[in-house]
This record gives sequence, C-alpha cells and structure tokens, in this order.
Amino acid sequence: MAGKKQRARKIHVWISYDLGGDHKKYQQIYGWLKGYEAEECGNSTAHLIYSKGARRYLARSIANELKELFDDLDNVRVFIVYQGDKNVLKHKQIFGGFKIAPWANIDPIYV
Repeated sequence: MAGKKQRARKIHVWISYDLGGDHKKYQQIYGWLKGYEAEECGNSTAHLIYSKGARRYLARSIANELKELFDDLDNVRVFIVYQGDKNVLKHKQIFGGFKIAPWANIDPIYV
C-alpha cells in the first residue's frame, strides 16, 4: 500500500554498558534509561521497549541517541540484544569492543 505510513513496532532491547567509571556518563545514561522506563537487570544491564523507527535501523538509532548524550566516547562500551525479524534474537556491539573475559584463564567446571 503506497503512501501508508507504518507504525513503529515495540521492540524489546537489552542493553549492557560499561562507561569506564565515568560518574557523569553513568548519570547521563541513567536519565536516558529512565526516559524509556527501562528495567534494571543487573550491574550495568537494562531492558527497555524501543519503538522509534524501523527495526533494521534500531542499533543505529540507539547509537545516535547515545552519541548525543555523551561528550566523548572514551572508555564507552555498549552492547545490545534485541528482537530481530520473526522474533529472532540479534545482537550488536554499538560502541567499544570486547575485552578478554575474566574467566578466560580459569579451568572449566562441568556440572
């Protein structure tokens, strides 16, 4: 249907953030999360409902909002998990990179 505007769908997003101990950045992201009525899910992890724009641009949209929030992206790491098409989970590292996991040199325990 040409000309018919699609409504943005509600997308569940889980966001994990490491802001390098910068108190000001944490206060800024807390305000952003509050604006989305996010739920706390553990240390530096939250769940929110995102309904701005198309699903395929979700990571870019969130990245743009967070870029406006912070003065700089030094020591900022943000990772999201979200519902992709047909409710398949997708993930994206928005800022920063992965570090070596603290458990990398630990012997595995199998139960």
